[in-house]
Amino acid sequence: MRKLKYLAILAIVLALSLSLVTAVPALAAPVVASVTETAFDTDITDHYVNMPTTVNAGDLLIVLFTNDGSATVTTPGGWTQLASNANGAAVRLSVYYKIAAGTEGGTTVNFVTSAAEQAAAQVYRITDWYGTTPPEISTAATGTSIRPNPASLDPAGWGVADTLWLAVAGQDRGDQSGTTAYPASYTDGVSTQSSNPATTGVCRTHSARRVLGAALEDPGAFTIPVTEEWVAFTIAVRPVSHNLTISSTEGGSVTTPGEGMFTYDEGTVIDLVAEADEGYRFVEWTGDVGTIADVHAAATSITINGDYSITVNFVKQYDLTISSTAGGSVTEPGEEVFTYDEGEVVDLVATPEDGYRFVEWTGDVVTIADIYAATTIITMNGDYSITAEFVRQYDLTISSTEGGSVTTPGEEVFTYDEGTVVDLEAEAEEGYRFVEWTGDVGTIADVYAAATNITMNGDYSITAEFENSSTPPPWGSGGGCFIATAAYGTPTAKQIDVLREFRDVALLKSTIGSQFVALYYQLSPPIADFIAENELLRTLVRELVVDPIVRVVEATGDIWRN
Repeated sequence: MRKLKYLAILAIVLALSLSLVTAVPALAAPVVASVTETAFDTDITDHYVNMPTTVNAGDLLIVLFTNDGSATVTTPGGWTQLASNANGAAVRLSVYYKIAAGTEGGTTVNFVTSAAEQAAAQVYRITDWYGTTPPEISTAATGTSIRPNPASLDPAGWGVADTLWLAVAGQDRGDQSGTTAYPASYTDGVSTQSSNPATTGVCRTHSARRVLGAALEDPGAFTIPVTEEWVAFTIAVRPVSHNLTISSTEGGSVTTPGEGMFTYDEGTVIDLVAEADEGYRFVEWTGDVGTIADVHAAATSITINGDYSITVNFVKQYDLTISSTAGGSVTEPGEEVFTYDEGEVVDLVATPEDGYRFVEWTGDVVTIADIYAATTIITMNGDYSITAEFVRQYDLTISSTEGGSVTTPGEEVFTYDEGTVVDLEAEAEEGYRFVEWTGDVGTIADVYAAATNITMNGDYSITAEFENSSTPPPWGSGGGCFIATAAYGTPTAKQIDVLREFRDVALLKSTIGSQFVALYYQLSPPIADFIAENELLRTLVRELVVDPIVRVVEATGDIWRN
């Protein structure tokens, strides 16, 4: 029992697997709802053909009527004849159609022949068809053989679509034993004989069908048991039509098939081509896109299986031009012209080289999240040009000698942007005084001032020099504002160098001279401050007092130097 149970489960699994493998989507084509047969086994003129039991309004009814002879057939009221052809006096095949009103179900329709003859009829009830375009029929093919062969058919009313094709044939006799074969690829064959068992004046109607998305069809031949006269046709039934509404957003258009409402047969494959305007990009198809081959392709196709409304979407594009100054580069996304969709958020990463620092983003920076951040983002709402700005950096090494320290900015290695003006302030300890700044002092504003500044145009190393306060400072140094410095407005005037040499060589060599210098340092600072505040007084002191003293000192230089 357990083995049987396992075998049953295995059989179910295999069946499901096979169904999944072999399942093929049904074509969207007209549907044969039923085929109703009627045989007339006596020679009569009134032939009441049975209609299908169920008939709905709008159904397509097609009657295939074969009579055993060449008698003509009167078209019943409300019906339209598609064809009626005889093969000599042996057999006639007639085809009629009607768009049903919905009242035909279970009734009969009289097809009257001009002479009393047997007949065999088939009535096809077809749903899901175009609804207004009548079926089309080929020219009649006739012959005497075992292979009734319908002519090919190229419907004029429509192109490639999931068309229902009927291969039909009417033959004389048909009462011989043997197998009837239908055209290759055609299914659901129906063969209706007028009388059975055989009697004089027998005929037979054959039909089979297939659905094929083709503009032209040649069914191929039937095969009957023995050679007989026959008439054959190919019939085409157009599939239902649907509306395809096409539109586009700003920035482009649909060039194939165009924009608006189009009507197509069910199953028709329609090419779609969208073209973007300059400055725009195709994005995708939206709407009823279930049967679009590729919604992300501007050139694609759609299969019409219903009423569809589709829209092609375009997006505005903008250029982003990125550059950088010396000292670094933009590593993401890079430096060139990039194209982005409107609203797209783009990552920005700026990377400085050694010895440089990122400063900011400049240019069209309104939508940059943080212009001072090397890693940030920009939102593309227009054509933008931006630049990553970098600045050179230099090291300032500061130290001091014994007797004091640099309090601003301190004593260590500091890094500054090129061109930065850095405040310097040196403070002497008790018993010491500041003398000057030494080292890379080319851009220090006043090397003799304890409070000054330096402009960073390179890597600099400077030292604040201090000395014991018992040692006289050089005239005009940072130890005090003296009269000569105030008069000339700078401690570097050449006249002060003369006075400084006279002090060091002559005055400080004697006790009286040293006492004079000490007294001068004690009394002169407030006088010098007063002089420095008045331009006229500075000029008078320089020209009437200091310059004459300098001239006397220079004139007597040979005496005091020796």
